[in-house]
Amino acid sequence: GAAGAPGAEDVLHFARARPPGGGGGGGPAPPHGRGADVVIEATGNPKAVPEGLEMTRDAGRYVVVGQYTDVGDVAINPHRHLNRRHVELRGCWGYEYTHLHRALLLMARHAARFRFERLISREYPLARAAEGLAAMERAEVVKALIRP
Repeated sequence: GAAGAPGAEDVLHFARARPPGGGGGGGPAPPHGRGADVVIEATGNPKAVPEGLEMTRDAGRYVVVGQYTDVGDVAINPHRHLNRRHVELRGCWGYEYTHLHRALLLMARHAARFRFERLISREYPLARAAEGLAAMERAEVVKALIRP
């Protein structure tokens, strides 16, 4: 998958994974049954947020980057999901130019090690940019590249 291509050790698909201790889907549990050191929610599905918290190990880090629009509320238990387990929770909405610049420098520095171009699902000419954005909205592609 897209996350495994750049070098993630373990990648769990939201629809198939189950958090440590049960619940969730019927797929594999996180490594060693203890949860993952870092969990990144990038689905855009609010139901993924409590599932991801369940998959995060004690004292792990959970980063929510997929919630760019308000598509509803979900329940979490602050004591069980955060405090008792010392989970570090980070959110992200948008970015500054400096973030983009640093990301491009990082990608250039590691281009030989990671094949970032494999993350691009489909390319569109500028004249068909709306088609590419619509495909992203329908979740038909992971990343659409718009070429000028």
